Amino acid sequence: MNLLTVKKGNKRYDLQIGNIKYCIGNNFEEKYNFINILKETFLSSKESEYSINNSGEAQVLINDKEIKLKEINFYYINHNYSIINDLKLTTHSLITKYLEILIAQDNNTDTINTVNLLLESFTNELDNELIYPRFITYTPKQFLKILLPIFLKEENQANEYDLSYNEIILFQLKMVNYISNHQSNKILCLIELPLLTQEIDDYLKKMKNCINVVMIYKTNNPLLYRNIYLFDDQLIDLNDEQQIYNLYLNKGICTLQEAQQMIINNINNKLDISITNQ
Repeated sequence: MNLLTVKKGNKRYDLQIGNIKYCIGNNFEEKYNFINILKETFLSSKESEYSINNSGEAQVLINDKEIKLKEINFYYINHNYSIINDLKLTTHSLITKYLEILIAQDNNTDTINTVNLLLESFTNELDNELIYPRFITYTPKQFLKILLPIFLKEENQANEYDLSYNEIILFQLKMVNYISNHQSNKILCLIELPLLTQEIDDYLKKMKNCINVVMIYKTNNPLLYRNIYLFDDQLIDLNDEQQIYNLYLNKGICTLQEAQQMIINNINNKLDISITNQ
């Protein structure tokens, strides 16, 4: 279990998380702030002048230690993902990172060496009376420069408009999971889902090498109590028993079990989400 802290200025969110945390609730302003701080930390090239002078630095910590961006990969997964744009292999492209890891696998080493030898041989055969064509050995990462990736569905070239809701989310999750299983860096995923389906939830539970923060707006799946962070009138990590006890003691609730049952009933009534303790 890790303590994931997301903070900026007077905003602070502490999540006790193993590999998954479901963020639910109708406090959309706090959800918006939480998402923005994560994005600003990992996706913004630099802080704005306004942020420096007013609201302060966006920070993400794991177990009270500030994350070094070189030691962790961040991915934002959502249903508005564009395969067309991601195939352009830009800096934050998920496909770029996936292909980079895929090419660098040991079983591709011999092929890469063969391609480099062929290219070197080709440059040696060129007319070099005026200009000598020097060969640059390609590393696995540099091979991306000579690749033109395409996305296929049922052996036909396709894009995001050819995929269902489940398919567009799972397409991203499968790339992230592959990356997480073939590198040493930690991976933090912010996954924003209008609907958490059974198929998506089942796959999320398989992603053991990722820290998945899942923003949910609707689901028919029962959620495990300790894996929930509640964005409501109060911001509560349901795995934090001390926080729950302190909050509900003032309401005349005498035991932790009574407080937990009150929270479960409240979630069921307000959000129509079923909660389980197992």
